[in-house]
Amino acid sequence: MRFRDTRLDAQHAALSYATFRADWASVTYRACETAREFAIMLRSRGWDGELTPCPSCEYAAPRARRAS
Repeated sequence: MRFRDTRLDAQHAALSYATFRADWASVTYRACETAREFAIMLRSRGWDGELTPCPSCEYAAPRARRAS
């Protein structure tokens, strides 16, 4: 499996594709941080979406207050 991943990474690099690998611990214990890193990678490749953090996320940017 690892050989196949390494080979695929090399093929993707030759085509200027991005490879983002997240292991079980990254998704389970650091989900918000991993999602933020993934969003940064997507933005660097042209994505103009917005990451929506979970309510308790330590990586959430302070939200602007709306004028009432």
